[in-house]
Amino acid sequence: MFRGGTADGEMLGVVASLGCPIVLMHMRGTPNTMQQMTQYGDVVRDVRDRLEELVNRAVAAGVSREVIAIDPGIGFAKTAMQNLPLLRELATFQSLGCPVLVGVSRKSFIGAILERPDPKERLWGTAAACTVAIAGG
Repeated sequence: MFRGGTADGEMLGVVASLGCPIVLMHMRGTPNTMQQMTQYGDVVRDVRDRLEELVNRAVAAGVSREVIAIDPGIGFAKTAMQNLPLLRELATFQSLGCPVLVGVSRKSFIGAILERPDPKERLWGTAAACTVAIAGG
């Protein structure tokens, strides 16, 4: 798992040398532990600050800012309700000067909000979340 360039100390150097596009995503822990790591003072500020650290680390390793996209990690180490301010305040992340990627398709937070445990029943919630993301830039 890549973890924003932190799991492998040589990954960012390889990305820099190849000039590859890269997405730096916010996540705490691992897929097995992340939902036990949802404590934030201010989820938007905390996620933004961590993404800024990841971008700065990548740039310091020689990765061109032009090839970096960021992802607030909707659903990764966030409760269903913590995802909502992230979506509402996506413009906050634009200050980092990188395109913002948002992956919301049929995610469990949509199911929790709409009371739709079956991902097949989350299409309209996905459409709404995508619309909010587009409106937020």
